[in-house]
Amino acid sequence: MLQLFIAYQPLVDLFLLHSGLALAQYLVLRAGVFSIANAGLTAIGAYLSAWLTLKAGLHPALSVVAGAVAGMAVAVLLSLPLARLRGVYQAIATLAFVQIVVSLCLYFDTLTGGPQGFNNIPKLVQTWHLVLAVVVVSTPLHAQAWWTQSLAAPWLTDAVASILPALSVEWGRLLPST
Repeated sequence: MLQLFIAYQPLVDLFLLHSGLALAQYLVLRAGVFSIANAGLTAIGAYLSAWLTLKAGLHPALSVVAGAVAGMAVAVLLSLPLARLRGVYQAIATLAFVQIVVSLCLYFDTLTGGPQGFNNIPKLVQTWHLVLAVVVVSTPLHAQAWWTQSLAAPWLTDAVASILPALSVEWGRLLPST
């Protein structure tokens, strides 16, 4: 059995990474925002951290932090024009952003490495780190803890409340003030 796990460990790691991306998208949808920009923001952070590690010689832990900060900065800049859009229009605009990021990643060979990307990126995270992260993030989400329901409370409308299970609109609007 151990031989089987060792043989498929890269596949398990990839599954756990994609589970983390799915949980990030779930949090955004849970907050009532119909946005698909997570993929593009993740790509920006990942490419920047890989570039800082391989080309600039920065320690991988610092480059991951820099990539996360860059992804957040781009998210803030992206949210300024998209704040006026709702529903399917916001989804279309964020999908366009993701397509721009994908095009830049594929055709900007000098910076991103093109379709091949970067090679020899050091692996600092083990499988148990990924399992722990997925369990810690997904457990309260699936238990529908009160604090995960309060994520949507400041922006809660009747339309958003209709997609949130077991959440009263009145209770959600009063939550931030209590």
